[in-house]
Amino acid sequence: MTSNPHNDYLYAIALSLIPKIGPKSIKSLIKYCGSAKDAYFADKSLLAKIPNMGPQSISNLKSHRTIDKAKIIFESIEKNKIDIFFYTKNLYPSRLKAIPDAPPLLFSQGNGHFDNPRSLAIVGTRTPSNRALNLCRQIIEELSPFHPTIISGLAYGIDSCVHQMACKLKLNNIAVLAHGHQFIYPKDHIKLAQKIKSNGALVSEFNFFEKIKREHFPMRNRIIAALADACLVIESPQRGGSIITAQLAFDYNREVFAIPGRPTDGKSKGCNALIKTHKASLIESAQDIIRALSWEEHYIGKAPTPPILELFDCNEELIIKCFQQKESLHIDEILMRSGLSFGILNRTLLAMELKSYIRSMPGKRFILSDHLQ
Repeated sequence: MTSNPHNDYLYAIALSLIPKIGPKSIKSLIKYCGSAKDAYFADKSLLAKIPNMGPQSISNLKSHRTIDKAKIIFESIEKNKIDIFFYTKNLYPSRLKAIPDAPPLLFSQGNGHFDNPRSLAIVGTRTPSNRALNLCRQIIEELSPFHPTIISGLAYGIDSCVHQMACKLKLNNIAVLAHGHQFIYPKDHIKLAQKIKSNGALVSEFNFFEKIKREHFPMRNRIIAALADACLVIESPQRGGSIITAQLAFDYNREVFAIPGRPTDGKSKGCNALIKTHKASLIESAQDIIRALSWEEHYIGKAPTPPILELFDCNEELIIKCFQQKESLHIDEILMRSGLSFGILNRTLLAMELKSYIRSMPGKRFILSDHLQ
């Protein structure tokens, strides 16, 4: 526990245990102090200059010694073979890192991966109709040839249907928890959680021993929304966690999809409202999702093509042509020059970066990779 990464993780955990020190405060502390360890031991004079650090937060930081508890948590994480993703490290999920309230630490148990070019969050009511369950299974089955990462929240109803179908089809399958890894909630899903780990992951921002609390659910929902390119609401009443997740996805510039229902059906009022207020696109089948996300242009069954202009897909070609006059472009310039929607632009830039066609630079700027210049 003496190497630098371990120190980063250990002291970041220690900071997270201090009252009134949330994700934004921890990231500000690390930015201004240089490391989690330096932040933990920083003088009050330095702390007073740091954004998001009020008098009460500073007082708590200097009066609460949490390192011993952090060591116990860290040892439990290692013992249970839980991976730690720290937001300053390269392996931290790129989609999650892009949101302003990303957690400093993410704990993952299993064999899942996060930066698949195709990813979809699927959520819905805890008491779905048979129609919704059948649609959920059918959509995931029809999407399976594209090998997407499927993300949900391990709750009853639509969430469990999503995970069960993803397990059946052996798709990369991410379940986001609203508690630490010592527990599984609901308990009825312990066996399902074990299945998910074989071809996916259980992930949480909460430390190993953290029990479930009401306020954890919206925090969990933001991670579900952020880890995916798009969020599909299968069936939902006017209020509930699914609508919160969809709103967060919308705020994060993700595509939002919803399946409509009868106006008199209370379980569809949330989906209908999302469509009516133009926060979600109306979806009737998997083909609608495939077209909206341009997945057919990146079908996994096609042979890989060399990086020459005439073999790029149309969106990639539009972006590459934007660089004819300038070597470096801000994302807003690419948005204006390409004419693509923000959601499609983000997805295409990510896919191009994964294929080493472009490189991202500080300040949301991009350049072409050396072999394309």
